[in-house]
Formats: sequence, structure tokens, C-alpha cells
Amino acid sequence: MALGAAGQAAADEWPRLADGRRVIEVKGEKFAMPADAPSLLGITFSLRQQGKPGALTLKEVLAKPDEARAAFNRASSVRIDIPNIADRKDRWLGEFDREAVKLNAVSIESGEGVAEDCVADAKSLNGFRARAASGEGTAGEDGWTEFVSERAPRDYTYVKALRASAMPDHFDSIRCNYHEACLAKACVKPNAAFTYRFNRKFHPRAEWNEVVARAGGVMRYLVPAAR
Repeated sequence: MALGAAGQAAADEWPRLADGRRVIEVKGEKFAMPADAPSLLGITFSLRQQGKPGALTLKEVLAKPDEARAAFNRASSVRIDIPNIADRKDRWLGEFDREAVKLNAVSIESGEGVAEDCVADAKSLNGFRARAASGEGTAGEDGWTEFVSERAPRDYTYVKALRASAMPDHFDSIRCNYHEACLAKACVKPNAAFTYRFNRKFHPRAEWNEVVARAGGVMRYLVPAAR
């Protein structure tokens, strides 16, 4: 899905923060997006809707705010995908060192079904957390306890027995597959889920507390009013 051709100025631009970021409202939730030219590359808004799914680039969303708002309203949910393209020399999102941040990508989703999925995910992870607190499994010095699925292909879940008070619940609960791709997903607002992804081949458990902290910095930058 692409917005109409350039020519008509948008009647109502997205609000601008002091540092130049634009506040994009999606399904009642507000997110701060970079507006500098290099950061516009690769950021997409995937629209889940009846019929053919659609997508908008951040560049389109900024250029045609009224049409973007209408597209968001028609969609049942919207996911913002933000890849970290490692071979780029500029700063990721105009703010972060691409290598030091240790993340492959982040995404933010809001809309229909997001809150319900958050509740279901939290229930599952709370079960692992209770098992860890009861002594099942052995917690490493880093605080995580590993749980491995019984059936192949193996999935790996890592939880800490105690909730991290400075982050949204389960922001540090990590799931990895047998290909070594890892992610963590947390509800950061009533109707918004934030996911970050990394590869444990390049970032082993010894680095995970730093990965979580850096992901938290990215999340706060994009979702200023997060829990």
C-alpha cells in the first residue's frame, strides 16, 4: 500500500519534539519516530486488515499524515518494524551506535489483539518464573534460568525469578530458537507491545544484561510514556 502522490500539503502534521522526532499516534498510542533522512530508510508500518495486508514506509507516514491516519484507522492492528542495518555508517534512529546497541531489530505493535496476546504471553512466562522461583532448574550467575522445550526443534526460554523493577514486566524474559535467534517481547503500554531481537551466537549470555539495558534505552526513546 502506498500513499497518494506528492502535491498536496498535509493539513495536520505530526507533532514535533524538541529534538526533531515526530510523535506518531497509532491506535491510540503515541510513538516518537526520527524524522532525519537517513533514519527513514527501512522503517515500515505493516497494516493488518481485511483483504490484502498493506504497508507504509515512515517516509510516507511523515509526508502524508492525514492519509496515514486514515490507513491506521482502517487497519485492525499496526506493527512498526525497525531493522538495525549493520553495514550502515550512520547512527541507528539518529541516536544509537549500531554495533554497540547489540540488536538486530525492534518492533512495536498496537491494535486489535495486542493486549490479549500480552496477557497470554505474561501468563506463560509467569509459569516459567514460578518454576524458577521454586528451584526448578539452576539459575546462572546472571540470574537467568534456562528451560528447554521437550520436543524438537528445541526452543529455549530464559527467565529471572524476580521481576526487574526498572523495566516493563518480562522485558528481560528471553526466548531463543535452535538457530540461535533470540527475542523478548513486553507490554510497554496498555495497547502496545515492544519486541527486540538479537543473535546469541554473537551476543552470548555474558552480554545479555547489557543487551536488555540497551534495548530498554531504545524502547524509552521510541515509547517515551512507556510503563
